[in-house]
Amino acid sequence: MVTVGHIASNYLADYKSIPNLCVAFSVFYFFEHLKLEPNRLINRCAKSALAVYLIHQAPGIIHPLWFDFYQCDIFLRGNHPILYSIFVIVSCYVFASVIDILRMKLVEPYFLSTYLFKKSKERLARFYS
Repeated sequence: MVTVGHIASNYLADYKSIPNLCVAFSVFYFFEHLKLEPNRLINRCAKSALAVYLIHQAPGIIHPLWFDFYQCDIFLRGNHPILYSIFVIVSCYVFASVIDILRMKLVEPYFLSTYLFKKSKERLARFYS
């Protein structure tokens, strides 16, 4: 038997659903109009935001990360789902940010100095000039 709770949970769990889209726009609108002084921690977190998104939502990573490593399907039915959710969010963001920092420090300088990158950059500059 399908209940309203079952339909609502499926609807809210799908990240492509209209309620989640409305929440995302609301959050972005809130932060867009928030008046804050420049903050190094916030700027550091913002630099890695795209990398965090790409890492934790990559199709090959979703199941191992959320179901094997964090075991969200089990722990969210436990005694402290809100505390566990906060732990998962913070640890996932920190872990993905560390990967991004390592990429910026180790991979990016090497890649930017390669012949292929320099030639591609020259060709794109000529094309868009």
